[in-house]
Amino acid sequence: AHIARDCLARQQYAEWRFAITDADGYLVLAGTTRRRPPRPPGPGGRPLIRQAHGGTVELQVPATLLEELAVDPPPGWGPLIADLAAQYADRATLLAELDRRSGERFPHPALRRHVEVRDRTCVFPGCRRPARKAQQDHTDDHQYGGPTTSDNLGPLCVFHHAIKTAGRWRVRQPSPGVFRWRSPLGRFYTTRGEPVCPPLPDPLPDPGADFGQVEAVPGLGSPLQAEFDERPLFPPPPEEPEPEEPAPESEPAEEPEPTETTDRASPDEPPF
Repeated sequence: AHIARDCLARQQYAEWRFAITDADGYLVLAGTTRRRPPRPPGPGGRPLIRQAHGGTVELQVPATLLEELAVDPPPGWGPLIADLAAQYADRATLLAELDRRSGERFPHPALRRHVEVRDRTCVFPGCRRPARKAQQDHTDDHQYGGPTTSDNLGPLCVFHHAIKTAGRWRVRQPSPGVFRWRSPLGRFYTTRGEPVCPPLPDPLPDPGADFGQVEAVPGLGSPLQAEFDERPLFPPPPEEPEPEEPAPESEPAEEPEPTETTDRASPDEPPF
């Protein structure tokens, strides 16, 4: 963690955003802060001459973690954590301030930033284009009286914005950040941006821990289960056929002895 904090502290001239989320990781409040942690020293303890310029730093903090950090902040990060905690405590006023220009055609920077952080990507079903590269669309068209507020805006890429404007796909926003689409075939699709800061998974159990006696599971002692347990996990390989013994060789038949033939006529036969 200290390596990540040192890397962030070098981004003194970047835009520092924050996103405070609920227990499920969805956005509660987004904004910016002018507070910065102290610059890390360079080699030999000397201050760094060159600093990184440009870019954006986004601090994603669950509300429960922010309360813990406000009590015991990391070294040098106290003013920044205090600023985030103060803005979170005044979130009702800040959220109401987002919708104060509801009659304007385009959202102001704070409202646009809030929608981009909340929805993350284009809100059309299946589209993954980042929200910062998309257009801010009015769910209820502005030309028909739709307000420019956080519950009537959603990022749409250029292609899907044109499809929605053509009227073949229709969309409603029953709650901020939740979009219900109706396709030309009459099917409905509900989309919502991914959690900004999803909860961490449960840690793996200790392999050496003693879990005690395992309770018996109903049905494991049945005859059907016993028959299933006796079956091999993998089918046995097919048996190879035994090689056939070669037939005994038969003795060759004796050839008849050749008989002598003579051209001399028999004395009993006539000479003609």
